[in-house]
Amino acid sequence: TTDLPHNLVRDVSVDPLDAVWCATAAGFARLGGGLWTAYAAPDIQSDDTLSCLAPTGLASWVGSAGGLDRLSSSGWVGSRLNSARLPSDVVNCACADSLGRLWIGTEAGLGRNDGGTWAEWKASAGTLSDGRCRAIAVDSDGTAWIGTPAGLDRFASGGWLSFSTSNSGIPSNAVNGIDTDSAGGLWLATGNGVSRFDRAAAFVNHGAAEGLTGLSVNCIGVDGLDRVWAGTTEGLFMWDGASWISYGTADGLPSAAIRSVAFGSSSVWVATPLGAAEFDGSAWTPHTAASHALLSDDARSVAVADSGDVHIATAAGLASRIGTSWVHRNVGNSGLLLDDLRLASAPAGFREVYLGTNGSGVQVYRPAHLFPGN
Repeated sequence: TTDLPHNLVRDVSVDPLDAVWCATAAGFARLGGGLWTAYAAPDIQSDDTLSCLAPTGLASWVGSAGGLDRLSSSGWVGSRLNSARLPSDVVNCACADSLGRLWIGTEAGLGRNDGGTWAEWKASAGTLSDGRCRAIAVDSDGTAWIGTPAGLDRFASGGWLSFSTSNSGIPSNAVNGIDTDSAGGLWLATGNGVSRFDRAAAFVNHGAAEGLTGLSVNCIGVDGLDRVWAGTTEGLFMWDGASWISYGTADGLPSAAIRSVAFGSSSVWVATPLGAAEFDGSAWTPHTAASHALLSDDARSVAVADSGDVHIATAAGLASRIGTSWVHRNVGNSGLLLDDLRLASAPAGFREVYLGTNGSGVQVYRPAHLFPGN
């Protein structure tokens, strides 16, 4: 058709004003009021457009081979979620706060998107204690907490504050995971056990004496019942408020090395080097490449979206369980820029899935369009 820049259409999105947005192999096009409007380089960063998103208002996003662009009522604003906007293309963690800001932790610093405006922080005196961001959490009052190999950093309106073994009761400087409980307590996964920080500069530490025999803790999560799940190199441990309960390969886990934990409405998911697993409250079900669930058993991260869809980042691409079916996306069959994924993040209240890669920054997808038939 002469109305589209190219007949190869890779993605379609409809905005709240019922305008239709199309990403094609030769640019971007909008159909509104019966009229087509086309956009191409240099207005956008690449004509080779891969995906589009028109979630709210008059702002739309288009992902291309050149990064991510945002179109507002005033025109295009290049917003590449890679080293053009981030401290590093190696992305370790991400989260969204109550104001809709996206926080991204990389191997060389922290980035934040305020809806078109980018800010970044690298390691320096008075800011980040270490640029290698391993975990991020933002609490209800907007305070950001960042875990690094050098300790726990707090960023609030008053500035930066760092906690380490030299100035606090934190059990290790290696902070690998952060989550919050219903009382506002901060739970930390560290290189020497688990710690709960009550914001009054008091750390309550959990180790072997409390029943947590796996002291090298990779990840942590607090479920809807306020139970704390700690993924270690020696299995998964759950704190029920009184004691730690352990799960290992004898219980059905594919590996004792737990890299990531996430929660569905009535399930717990973990990612391990030998596959993923799902806990329904009574038994574990493994999900692997052999069972055709994953693209690779090297599962790095798992996220559960508000819709209940499960997204698992692997060394060979993204595996998603939509309903009861598994859908696979990699460089060969989709717009993924890199199969080597490190992170899958589906923040509450957001329809997008954020994929952190091992060298190509972050890709942003709207599941309904990434997975046709969803």
